Amino acid sequence: MSEKSPDLFFELRLRFLSEGRDAAALLLETSPESLNLPAVKTLVHSWAGIGGMLGCPQITMQARIIEQLIREPYEGSRQDIWNALNASHSFFRDKLTAHSCSNAMEVLS
Repeated sequence: MSEKSPDLFFELRLRFLSEGRDAAALLLETSPESLNLPAVKTLVHSWAGIGGMLGCPQITMQARIIEQLIREPYEGSRQDIWNALNASHSFFRDKLTAHSCSNAMEVLS
C-alpha cells in the first residue's frame, strides 16, 4: 500500500490563488483608462514568478501576456490589458475552486 506524499505547497498555493483572485477583482473595478500600469506591472510580474513556482502555468502565461501589453503599448492596449486581467481573475477563481475541491476529495477518501 503506497501512501500519497503530502503537497508541501498546498497552503501557499491556496493563499496565492485567493489573494490573486481578490487583487484581480479589485483591478477590474477600475476602468481600463484608469489602470495604474506600473502597479499592474509589478503585480503581474509577481504572479508570473509565483504561479510558475506553485504549478499554475495558466496564470504565469496570462501574467506574461499582460507584461508584454504594458511593455509595448498600442492603441487599445489598455482595454486588452483589462481584458487579460479579467481572464486572469477567471483563472485564479477556477484554479482556487478546483484546488479547494481536490483537497476536499483527499480528505474524504
